[in-house]
Amino acid sequence: MQDHSNSPLEAVRFTQEAWAKYEHLCKRMKTEIGFFGLTPENDPFLIQQIVIPKQEVTAVSVDFDDEGLADHLESCILEGLEPWQCMRWWLHTHPGNSASPSSTDWSTWSKAFGNCDWSGMIILAKGGDTSCHFRKAVNIQQQRVVLEAELDIEIETSTSFEETQWEDEAMAMCSTPLPAKPKNVGQFPKTYYGAGAYGLSDFDEANFYNEEFKKGNMK
Repeated sequence: MQDHSNSPLEAVRFTQEAWAKYEHLCKRMKTEIGFFGLTPENDPFLIQQIVIPKQEVTAVSVDFDDEGLADHLESCILEGLEPWQCMRWWLHTHPGNSASPSSTDWSTWSKAFGNCDWSGMIILAKGGDTSCHFRKAVNIQQQRVVLEAELDIEIETSTSFEETQWEDEAMAMCSTPLPAKPKNVGQFPKTYYGAGAYGLSDFDEANFYNEEFKKGNMK
C-alpha cells in the first residue's frame, strides 16, 4: 500500500462522468443518497467513479446496509482495488439547498472513518451548493494527530459518455424505512430532526458545526 501522508491538501477532482452521475441523482432523488468514490492507485484525490451500496434512506439520513458494504468491498477487491481506493471517500446528497454538514454528518464521519489514516466527506445539495472536508492522521512524537482541511472540488473534462441506468441503480440499492407503528391506540410517535426542536434554524446549526470543525473540535 502506498503512503499518502504527503498528498496535497488543495482539491479533490472528479471525472466528468462521475460528477454527472452524482449531480443527476442528487437532482432526481427526493431523499438523501450515499456513495463511495473510487480512485486510481496513483491518485487518491481523483474520483473516477461513484458507486451506490445498498442503503436505507430518508430526507435527512443515509444508513448503509452492513451486507451491502461487505458486498461493495468484496466486489472492489475482485476488481483489483485496495480498500483505500474504494472506502475512503464518503459522498452523499442533501435534498435542500445547503451542503453544510449536519451534526449527524459529522458524527457519522467520525464513527465510521475515525480509525482510517485518511478520509473525505463530500456533500452535494440539490440547489447546487457543495462542501468537501478532509482528515488525515499523522504520528507526531509518538502521538496520533488528526489534521483537518476543507478542499475545493474540481471537475475534469473527459471524453463523451452516456447516462446509463443511474436511476435504476439508485432505485435498486436504496429503500426507505416503513413508518413506525403507534405503540397504543391514539398515541403516535413524534420525531424531531435538526436544531429546529431547540429553537435554532438549520443554517444556525450548520454554521455552528462548521465553526467547530474549523477549531478542530469535530472529532
